[in-house]
Amino acid sequence: MSLYESVQQNLKEVFSHLQDDYDENLLQPLLHPQKIIEVSIPVQMDDGSTKIFIGYRSQHNNNRGPYK
Repeated sequence: MSLYESVQQNLKEVFSHLQDDYDENLLQPLLHPQKIIEVSIPVQMDDGSTKIFIGYRSQHNNNRGPYK
């Protein structure tokens, strides 16, 4: 199981333990980000080879203003 899937499972478990009934609309935005940015960064290594590193940024909610 990936870290992302583990976090999703934990969120579902937490919501299932809430005493009051919760609105499913509160859980769904936490499980699925609004935007995912993926970048590839080429880096020249000490031995002269080039290695590509992948970076990710997920943005879940911009209700309080623009993403920073």
